[in-house]
Formats: sequence, C-alpha cells, structure tokens
Amino acid sequence: MLAAMLLVVHVFAVSAYTLYVRKVAVEGVNKFQLGAISQTGFLLVTYVVIVAGRVEADFSLTLSELALIMLSALFIVSLNIFRTHALRHVEASVFPIVFNLRLLLLTVLGLVFLGESPPALQTIGGLIIFGSILEISLNRKNAHIHKGMEWGVYMAALFSFHAVLEKYNIDRNGLGTYMFWVGTIATPIAWLVLYASRRRQPLEPFRRYVQPQMLGAILFPIVSGWTYVASLSHFQVAVVNYISGLSVVVSVITGVFFLGERQHLCQKGAAAVLAVVGLTFILIGNI
Repeated sequence: MLAAMLLVVHVFAVSAYTLYVRKVAVEGVNKFQLGAISQTGFLLVTYVVIVAGRVEADFSLTLSELALIMLSALFIVSLNIFRTHALRHVEASVFPIVFNLRLLLLTVLGLVFLGESPPALQTIGGLIIFGSILEISLNRKNAHIHKGMEWGVYMAALFSFHAVLEKYNIDRNGLGTYMFWVGTIATPIAWLVLYASRRRQPLEPFRRYVQPQMLGAILFPIVSGWTYVASLSHFQVAVVNYISGLSVVVSVITGVFFLGERQHLCQKGAAAVLAVVGLTFILIGNI
C-alpha cells in the first residue's frame, strides 16, 4: 500500500514541477542556479531522512561503487539543467508527452542491462506511446517549439540511462547509501557548474528564489525525486517509469487550464489518449 502511495504522490509531484518550472523558465530563470538550489534542497532532505533513521546509509564504498555513483551524480546535474532548458521552449502540456519516450527506451535498457524481460504488452504499450510523440510533433513548424522538443528527446534518452544506472546502484548499495553519496557528490558539482557559467548567465538575487512559484519549482522536484527512487526499491525500473508516465494526463490538463496552453488542443488530446492507451497496455502486461 505504501509503495502504491509513493507512485501516486510521484505522479502529481511530476505534474506540479512541470507546471512551476515551465512558468519560471519562460521568465528566463537561471537554469544553472535553479538546478544548484534544487539539488541542495534535495541533499538536505536526504540528510534529514538519514539522521531520522528512516533509511540506513553505509559510508564506506569501494572505488568501483563510488565511480558508478559519481556517474549517476553527473546524470542528475545534467537532467536538472536540461529540464529547465527544455521547458523554456516547449509547453508544460507537451513536455511530458515527449518525455515519455523514456518509457520505450527503458524497456530496451532494462532488458539489456538489468535482465528485466518485458511482457509483450509492455513492448506494445511503449510503441503506442512513441506514436503519441509522433502525433504531437505533426504540423508543428515553429522552430522554437521543435528546439524544445529536441531537448525533451535528449533529456528522455539521458534519463533512461540514468534510471537504469540508478536502479543498479540502489540494488547494489541500498537506498540510503545511494541517496547520501549521490546527493553529496552531485550538489558541489551543481554549484561548480553554476560558478563556471556565471559569465554566460549572470547570477540572480537569491531572494527571488523564496517567491511562491520559485519554491514550487524547487520543492516539487525534490518530492518527485525522492518518491521516484523510493519506488525503485519496490518495483522494476520499467514499471516505475511507466506509472510515472501517467503524469502526462495531469500535465496536459493543468497546462491548458492554468497556463492557457490551448493551441493544438486536438493534437494534445489525441497524444494524451494514445499515451494512456499505451500505459494501459503496459499495466495489463505487468499484472
């Protein structure tokens, strides 16, 4: 029951952070600064959870274990930046549809690297979801939009490799150990990236990041991230990400009603329906 609740919270947290990050990205937020602050918040939550004894952490790792976790940390820092960059160019109601490409990629990667043989219906569902991406791409001639969708595809591919590696690290080291080390490594990397980019994109006043919409863009990714990795302790990586894909429905609705993203409504509706059909195939295949 608790595992199922983690996934439900994750779905709504993903939709919420997509909405908030889209709003601040359009306003030109410093993507490096937002990523560094969000990652710092994630690390602080991790420390609190460990100190409270909710999870156990092993502070001794082998060199190979540390190297793999460091690679995961680099993935996380990159994903934080890519997410904001992509949402600056593509609507919040469209981004989850494009990002769902990770579901098809994870089916393949889970089989190749983790030996998780997908049921036939799961594979069919992944292909249907890929069809939803093609649907939302049709007749979109705006180069600005296509650029954002390209970044969404890049992020989906990067996330797919990250998710497989993250699942492997959690299975090998345990949830608490992985969360402690990946956060401890990723956070200084994020700040170093911010420092290196200061000439390219000037720093913003930190008081801006205590505004309500900024706090939403910072806090919801933390909730989403923690519920995601906690779910990996209970389910296969493919199943977690397929359930996560249900956020596409919530994101399309919130994007239309709260951000006024009413262009191409028919295409968005058709793509969302295809995504839900694909997810239904996947769920049935895993029952």
